Amino acid sequence: MSTHRWLVLIGGIALIFVLFSLPKVVVDNDAIDTEIVDTAAPVEGTHGFSISEADQKRRDFLKNQLADADKEKSVIFADSLARLYLGYNQLDSASYFADVILEYDQSIVGQQKAGEIYFQLFGISLNQADLAKYANKAQVCFQKVIEEKEDPDTKAKLAMTMVISDNPMQGISMLREILDEYPDNTTALYSLGMLSIQSGQYDKAIGRFEKLMTIDATNQQAAFLLATSYFETGQRDKAKQWFENIKSTSTDPAILSSTDQYLKELNEF
Repeated sequence: MSTHRWLVLIGGIALIFVLFSLPKVVVDNDAIDTEIVDTAAPVEGTHGFSISEADQKRRDFLKNQLADADKEKSVIFADSLARLYLGYNQLDSASYFADVILEYDQSIVGQQKAGEIYFQLFGISLNQADLAKYANKAQVCFQKVIEEKEDPDTKAKLAMTMVISDNPMQGISMLREILDEYPDNTTALYSLGMLSIQSGQYDKAIGRFEKLMTIDATNQQAAFLLATSYFETGQRDKAKQWFENIKSTSTDPAILSSTDQYLKELNEF
């Protein structure tokens, strides 16, 4: 599989998986992009980045509200700011506001909110230091959540952060345990499917993604990876059928771009 195709869903370091879609920032086509310097928080690596005029106004509004808000509302505003920065891949700023969430709310709700932000940062980190940092932060939060309640989705995310540790089998075993108890858990199915692809076990990946698609037929990432697995195992008719379906239903530019490349190759065969 080409490097370009893998960049759709996998980062440049082995075992970095973009497992879940990042929050989409809705940008008005008529909005004017402006170059600004982010001074939202005392974070390292502050630099200018392009942000839509609408989101710049939203960011400024949220920061002003955060400055004057009570504890409960501060968590809401900090979460919104973290997700806005995630939409622009501003890791330091998103992490800063996840930290703010925990400053105001150490409850399971706060741990869950912050953990989700750290987990998404883990998914898009492109260097080993950031990868380990956000994995560890997510682990701390998710551990506290699952100690208080049964939550297989959170447990599956915790397991994926463990895959990059010194003992990756601990995370893989946890994912398998989740499926033993919750065989229809799509988070664990997706994660194990990704791990199967990463290790070149496409037949196993097909089994995971086929089952996932019977549970959630709208999961375009899983559909793309299922089609890719068919392609890699020489099942070209099935691959073409799935890629054509993705082309007619997906709205994700990255997936559509790679789908077009696969279909071009399949049609030339």
